[in-house]
Amino acid sequence: MGEGSASRLLIGRGGEEAAYALPVTLGGAAPGAVTIGGSQGPVADLSEVDGGQFLLRPTAGSAVLLNGRPVDARGAALRAGDQLQLSEETYLVGCPVSGVCSLTLASDEPSAGTLPPEESEVTALAASQAIASSTAPGAAPSARTLQPDNTRSASTGAIAPAEFSRSAPVIERSRGVPWQVPAGLVGAVFLAGLWFVFTARSVTIDITPAPERVAVAGGLWKISLADRRLMRSGEYRVTAQREGYHPLEEAFTVGAAPAQTFTYEMAKLPGRITIETDPAQGVSLSVDGDARGATPLQVLSVEPGERVFSATAPRYQPAEVTLDIEGLDREQTVRLSLDPDWADVAVSSSPPGAEIRVDDEVLGTTPATVEVLSGTRQLELKLPGHKRHRQFLQVRAGEPQTLTEVSLAAADGLVNLRSMPSGALVTVDGRFAGQTPVELELQPDRSHRVQLSKAGYQPLTQRVSVPSGEERSLQLSLQAITGTVVIEVEPADAELFVNGRSVGTGAQRVSLPAVEQVIEARRAGYAAATARVTPQAGFEQQVSLALLTEDDAAYAAIPKQPVVGPGVALQFIDPETTPSQRDGALRFTMGSSRRDPDRLANEVQYEVELTRPFYVSTREISNAQFGAFRRGHRSGALAQNGLGDPQQPVVQVSWQDAAAFCNWLSRQEGLSPAYVDQGGQLVAASPMTTGYRLPTEAEWAWLARFAGGDALKFPWGDRLPPAENSGNYAGAEARSIVGAQLRTYEDAYVVSAPVGSFPPGRLGFYDLGGNVAEWVHDWFGINVEPGPLRDPLGPNLGRQRVVRGASFLTSGATELRLTYRDFDDQAREDLGFRVARYYR
Repeated sequence: MGEGSASRLLIGRGGEEAAYALPVTLGGAAPGAVTIGGSQGPVADLSEVDGGQFLLRPTAGSAVLLNGRPVDARGAALRAGDQLQLSEETYLVGCPVSGVCSLTLASDEPSAGTLPPEESEVTALAASQAIASSTAPGAAPSARTLQPDNTRSASTGAIAPAEFSRSAPVIERSRGVPWQVPAGLVGAVFLAGLWFVFTARSVTIDITPAPERVAVAGGLWKISLADRRLMRSGEYRVTAQREGYHPLEEAFTVGAAPAQTFTYEMAKLPGRITIETDPAQGVSLSVDGDARGATPLQVLSVEPGERVFSATAPRYQPAEVTLDIEGLDREQTVRLSLDPDWADVAVSSSPPGAEIRVDDEVLGTTPATVEVLSGTRQLELKLPGHKRHRQFLQVRAGEPQTLTEVSLAAADGLVNLRSMPSGALVTVDGRFAGQTPVELELQPDRSHRVQLSKAGYQPLTQRVSVPSGEERSLQLSLQAITGTVVIEVEPADAELFVNGRSVGTGAQRVSLPAVEQVIEARRAGYAAATARVTPQAGFEQQVSLALLTEDDAAYAAIPKQPVVGPGVALQFIDPETTPSQRDGALRFTMGSSRRDPDRLANEVQYEVELTRPFYVSTREISNAQFGAFRRGHRSGALAQNGLGDPQQPVVQVSWQDAAAFCNWLSRQEGLSPAYVDQGGQLVAASPMTTGYRLPTEAEWAWLARFAGGDALKFPWGDRLPPAENSGNYAGAEARSIVGAQLRTYEDAYVVSAPVGSFPPGRLGFYDLGGNVAEWVHDWFGINVEPGPLRDPLGPNLGRQRVVRGASFLTSGATELRLTYRDFDDQAREDLGFRVARYYR
């Protein structure tokens, strides 16, 4: 600005501009854009936006600085305390209230010489009206607009401000607040504004569709700039409303990024749908498969989008329509017309008056046209005194039919036939007609041959006739064919029952029909005994029933040779019933006599008693059976002779492996395991359970030497060499794998044979004393007690386990003896096992 203009500012609007003395006030009326500048012309455009703030944009080619920084074409917001540089001058911005700002020349300083009050007021008012006036471009100025020059307006009579010069300084004592206090407050406000500007973030809130009302809650300060807001980091909540949409209320967090955009979409309100159906009532409606009730219906609320309306009603075909629901709380109408799901069927009969039934529903009497649902239907005509007429119809909806007139024949006679006893087979004129009791429909006015037959009874034939439409009852008695049965029972006072009917106590002689009869004897304290017999005419039959005590019956029910798990066959041993028992126990002497020249020092003799019933597997456990427990086990080979055939005995198993197999088998059979884990090793449970285990040494010795007779020295007898086919030992065939053999004996197997390949010993046990040696339950030790030891389980502790029996590697007299005791703690190629368990 040039000399003499430093205190004046050009402000223009609507194509006109004028110079105003400073300070000038901007705002205070309706918003609108104005131009400001100095002596060189317009420099920037100033417009009021967004709630009373002012946006400054430089005009083309102008240099405008705000707070020392250039303002680009996008513009910048004016705030209280800003410094605005236009051309050569700098102005200070003040904004005491929203929508009103002032510009003051920065070089002006407070002095005693000031503008006359009248001129200051007029100048401020003129500036305010120049910026805020809402008159259109080119319109005449308002009657209150003051002219910028110093003359009175001829047209308006307004008095223009007069020019004056500054008066000499006048020193006066201040009576109010010192000027430093408001200056300090202004400075504080200025600094707070700067702090907010430099710490705020530019935030854009994008809501689709554009809401009619939007508000942002949260934070202390927020400044709106066109489509953006200046906001500090923190938590905020935006709310928006628009007709036809659900109100929007969302929380958002302004982070540290300089510019952030939050996008929201307002959801449409449901549409209001009116349903019209034909028929108007009783139609069940669903929307997208969701049942909405039956017509008539109130106006439905349906979410916007493509929706499928489905309608169903009895006796009508379903209907469906798809409609795009606009939503926005707008009304729409859905119309659904259901086609009938029946056809008219004309039915007539001769004679007329027959009852019409379709699928057991009465629809009228002939002649009549009835509505029949589509599909395959059964038509029935019924007229008293006539036979029923039945036929099937194929009905298509909307396609009427006229059926051929039905001639109704005279009704059959009806006979309700019963017999004593019931259950007799019935034939009419040689054709099967059922089993008594039975209802017979017979052709009227003729004789029919009715025959009854039942096992154990004489056949019966009778002629029967009945008039048309008449119903009769007929009961016939069959004559039994009997035979004589003599029944003996023990104890003699037991009560006898035949087919559940008591016939007395003790022995009986009864005549019974020649059909299977169930004869039962009962007595308190005894288990019932039952027999079945079919008497025969002219032939006397005898039935004997011996009752067992309940304990004896329970014992008799014990399975004696069960097969368990993967095909393991067991044999039951009961010390009380075994032929060699004495006083209810198996008593024998373990070990061998000192006089035996082949005896070893560990074969000490002592007495043993076995009192508990037990099971033992009749064969050694095979590779296949062990493989069911442990897949991948390999028994290997010896000198290229395989040991892993499925039916060969499993070898290369330790005592721990054998015990683990026993526990697995116990779990398969639902029994408590006989071995428990102790420090990673399986040891015997205490007390011993009824689960599967290895045979005790005493059990193995009794089975091998004493079962069924006198004590044996060798599996085949008392002398060497073995008898032919005695078992699998190291015979002449084994010379390729062992140095010593039984040269006069050969068994055809170089290594182990399939289990059970040789004849069993006493009581049906195979390979005791041959094929492979066997692990037993006991720790190895030498007994020093004279006995008798009852059901011994061996020492409580030890380092090695007892091994009993010879193998395919055995040929010496000492090892072939059944009293030979070996021991080991490692798996071997000739060492396997069998299993046992206590019964109780």
